[in-house]
Amino acid sequence: MRSLKWLLVGVAIALSGPVLVATGARTQQDWCADEVKVRERLERAIEESSEIEAFEQCDRSAVPGLIAALKDENPDVRVNAVWAWGRIGANAKDAIPHLIETLKDENPDVRWNAFYVLGSVWGEAKDVVPALIATLKDEKPDVRLNATWALGLIGTEAKGAVPHLIETLKDENPDVRTSAASALGKIGAAAKDAAPPLTETLKNENPNVRRTAAWALGNIGNDAVPGLIAALKDENPNVRLNAAWALGRIGAAAKDVAPHLIETLKDENPDVRASAAYALGRIGAAAKDVAPHLIETLKDENPDVRVNVVGALGRIGAAAKDVAPHLMEALKDENPDVRANAASILGRIGAETKDAVPLLLETLKDENPDVRWNAVYALRSIGAETKDAVPPLLETLKDENPDVRRIVAITLGSIVKSLYDAADTSEQLGETEKITLAVKQALQDTDFEKAKQQVNQVLRDIKAKR
Repeated sequence: MRSLKWLLVGVAIALSGPVLVATGARTQQDWCADEVKVRERLERAIEESSEIEAFEQCDRSAVPGLIAALKDENPDVRVNAVWAWGRIGANAKDAIPHLIETLKDENPDVRWNAFYVLGSVWGEAKDVVPALIATLKDEKPDVRLNATWALGLIGTEAKGAVPHLIETLKDENPDVRTSAASALGKIGAAAKDAAPPLTETLKNENPNVRRTAAWALGNIGNDAVPGLIAALKDENPNVRLNAAWALGRIGAAAKDVAPHLIETLKDENPDVRASAAYALGRIGAAAKDVAPHLIETLKDENPDVRVNVVGALGRIGAAAKDVAPHLMEALKDENPDVRANAASILGRIGAETKDAVPLLLETLKDENPDVRWNAVYALRSIGAETKDAVPPLLETLKDENPDVRRIVAITLGSIVKSLYDAADTSEQLGETEKITLAVKQALQDTDFEKAKQQVNQVLRDIKAKR
């Protein structure tokens, strides 16, 4: 169950470094120095990958055996030899020249793994980046692709490759162009010279290339802003869309572009308008004086635009009194994503939106479970102001959707706790006890143990306070 819909594009790569294991090191080092036994272990690893992990215990004594294995006639042995080098890690820098040579291996799996290990384990070594740059001109597209990918793994330390990656943005293969743009984005601000060519790449005929170029420009930051502002006026709607999205990725640092994005809210293309609204939300409170323009755009005929406008209103930090009435109106929108977002944002604002409680209670009957979930979330966030919400919430505890029931239970626990905290008189304490007992009874036959514990604790606290 999600609480807020946004237009998101991104690439995430998680890397874990080699782990050195101390136990049994002496026994393992005996076989590490034996070329035959090294070869045997690499062959066994074809069927049992855990055999590769044993190389974490090796030191430079395994180097001769692994060098020999890189020339083995069996490509699977060569692949495992590459991985074994990676497992040994920093202790096996002797591997670098041999792995660089392996980038030319006839087997694509061997080449790919060599690129990966060079990029992830030894990216900072001075010989690696030049070797990867050299392969950007290889006749095989998969080699060029892997080279750009490995340079992206290295990140900022690969800044010397920026001019070559810029040239690779013109590669005949779209996957290579996409990967080159991604690598420039991972290099980040150090790739500022790539901002103009990446902006030009927003016009590429391939949508993956365009999206990745926009992502890269967002990572480069302020140096990309002038070109992106100009791109907001491009005749191609895809260029305008991705330019707005990239400005949103730059965030608060791009605050001076707010007037241009406000103008883009009137773009003839609904996807561009939605992207402009998203960008204004990402810029957040730094985008001053935008609330009236976003509120006006809540009337947009396109639901995706309205969804992102609601999200932006929640992010820009506008005064609750200015936006709450319009968010309350959005609770009645014909589109369920708009209604769900409106409820979520009212919840983010919190107690200042207490006037929305009656509408939120009505929204508990919405046909869409996402909307109901977010309405409950909003009531929970408003807190002690929602004591009148307890009876309808007790009814909603029977909702057909398990996620809705779960958040109702959590919310009921939260409400009784906030009522107890706000009780200043014995009369208020008695009223809180009455409500809490009703909640306890409703939760009795459920499996929401944390909510039960919270309710029981409130009852104990009330008893102790008397």
